[in-house]
Parts: sequence; C-alpha cells; structure tokens
Amino acid sequence: MSKPVAECGALWTRILPPGAAAPIEYPTPHGSVAAVLAERLAGAGVPAGPLAIVVPDRWLDGDRRGVVQHESFRQELAPFPDLTWYGRSPAVAALAARDHGAGVYLVCDLGWSGASLGLCRVDGPMIELLAGEFEPRAGGGAYAQAVTAGLPDQVRRRFAGVQAAKAARARAVLSRASDGYLDDPVYIIDGVEFSAGLLIERFGPLAELLGERIRSLGWSYDRLVVSGGFGEFPLVERALPGPALRLGPDASVRGAELLERGTFAMARPGRVDVRLPVHRVANGLLETAEVELVPGPGNFAFLGREPLLVSRAGDGPGIVLRAADGRVPLTVGGAPGTIPVRNDVACRIGLRSTVNGSALLLFSPLIADAEPTLVPLDDWEPA
Repeated sequence: MSKPVAECGALWTRILPPGAAAPIEYPTPHGSVAAVLAERLAGAGVPAGPLAIVVPDRWLDGDRRGVVQHESFRQELAPFPDLTWYGRSPAVAALAARDHGAGVYLVCDLGWSGASLGLCRVDGPMIELLAGEFEPRAGGGAYAQAVTAGLPDQVRRRFAGVQAAKAARARAVLSRASDGYLDDPVYIIDGVEFSAGLLIERFGPLAELLGERIRSLGWSYDRLVVSGGFGEFPLVERALPGPALRLGPDASVRGAELLERGTFAMARPGRVDVRLPVHRVANGLLETAEVELVPGPGNFAFLGREPLLVSRAGDGPGIVLRAADGRVPLTVGGAPGTIPVRNDVACRIGLRSTVNGSALLLFSPLIADAEPTLVPLDDWEPA
C-alpha cells in the first residue's frame, strides 16, 4: 500500500493521501510541522505512520546548505517513524513522463524561495537527476519584494495570498496587456492597485536573470517542464527559452505518488564504499569490525544496535571513536586512511551522496541545536 505524499513548501504544504484525486493544501505553519501534518492526515482518515516527503533536489544531492537544512527538517518530522524522500525534479519529471514518455527533461520548478532547475533523464521506469541548480533571485518571493518595495508591511504580507487567489484574473488581464491596457489593475490590496504595466515592468529583470541562468547552463534537453506555485504566473513564459509544459503547483506531489507506487523509480547517485574501522574490547575480548556508511537521509553509523559516535574527547553514549588528533580512521574503496573531524562534541556520522562532486561526511552533534558539520570525502588522506 502506498504512503501519503507531502511537500512542505515555503508558503504552502500539500498532502496527497493514497487514492485521493487532489491534494490537501494549507499554509505551511511556522512551527509544529509534524503535528499539523498528523492533524491534516487524520482529518483525511489517514493515521500517522509511514510518509513520503518531497524535498528540494539540493537537500538530497550533497549541497552543503541543503544537507544541513534536510537534517534539521528530518528532526522536525521525528514523530513519523518511516520516511521516504523524493527530490522535486525527479518527481515532476515522473509526472511529465507518464504522458510524454522517455527523454531528457529540464524541470524548472518556480516556488516562493527561488527557481530550482533540474535536468532529469527518463529511461523506461528509471529517472536520474543528471544535474541541478538553484537560483534564489528568480522565485516568487524575490518578485513580490520587487513589486511591493516601499509599500506598507500589511500590503507586502498579503501580496502572496492575493496573487494566488487572483491567478485567473492575472491571466486574463496580462494576456491582453498592451499600450491601451497597461493601467488596468490586476490586484488591489488595501486600496493599493497593482497595474498590468507595473507587474510587467518589475518582472523584466527577473525574466532576464532566469533566462540567462538557464542559457548559461548549456544543458541539452528534449522537453522543458514548468511547475511550482510561481510557475503559474502568466509572465513566466517570457523568461523561458522555448515552449514549456506547465504541470501546476501540485506537480511534485502527484509525480511523487507515481514514484511511491513504483510506476517510476528515482535513481540514486553513484555509491562509494566507505567504512569506519572499529577496534574495541568487549567482554574481555578484542573485537574488530568495519562498519559500512550507507548514504541517505537519516542514515548514520551503527554497530549492531549501538550508534557509532566520533568525539575528540572520547566520551558520549554508544560506541565512541576517539579523534584526539582531529582525525578519525576511514576506509575508502578498501584503502585505509583518515578524515578530519571539526566538531568538539560527540557526533553521529553519516555519508551523503552528491550529483555534482565529492560525497560528504555529515557529523551531527548530539547536543540539541548544535550545527552539523560537513566534510568532503576529498579531504580523506590515505594512511
């Protein structure tokens, strides 16, 4: 049985329960994300349990900031016992491929926080993220800031909601915008009019930025796909290098449902054989082991049921690997060596894969609210 699928965006959260025709949508809460998710699922007759989550590509492909953000979000969702993670671009590509078949898709997911660009190859049921980029200056938030600059805070806060509610009017007015209609109001917020001319003028720099960013990547693709809430804004097509397939703001959860059902599968980045050598005395006997680090969100090193920790001081619960000289033993591809440890407190250790570079070791402190540290596998030195 497939799990419910959820995506917690900067502005909106969408949940697609199994068998539902359309997702549940509500404003993303600033706190208690897990509690609100559970409440909404219960309201749809789905008990809290296994859950599939759609997250930005950069959270899964080894982007330094993305890995840290993902780890923090994973901890927020700790009440859910079984989480499956899907990248946004592969999920959108799955939805596009359902109707348009195999090929290379350029997914342009435009949300409030920016433009996420993902190049995905669909070959049969397998979807591979070939490359990904993120442009924070080309999202709905950046555009709203440009349009509402200098206006009262209340108007600025309401702009995103009014823009979403008046999407049909924006399409109608902006589609006929010309010299004779540029003064027509598209939105009115607390008496402040936003004319077609103003919206077009303020969109110009963003369109130029996004178009240039896409062209500069030099990616070859068969079809351009647009998704995300800001992707519905009528002027977006002016920024794109060619015709695009628009899939709507809920494309990622609908596509992730196809991944969850097994219609498509998300290929994982190439795996490197990385192991932690362990030498300890247990029950009066010397015990040696090599613990494989399996890449993936929430995966950390364990020996049996005991967590493996790294600490410069050599203390902490579980089995502690002491890094008194600032380095810890690590075997890569069967070759012994060491990797630097930059935390002063006891940490769990995990491996995170990347699309565009070296794999990363994640050192996650046991102390609450302490910042995780990422060390590229390129920093490994042979013994």
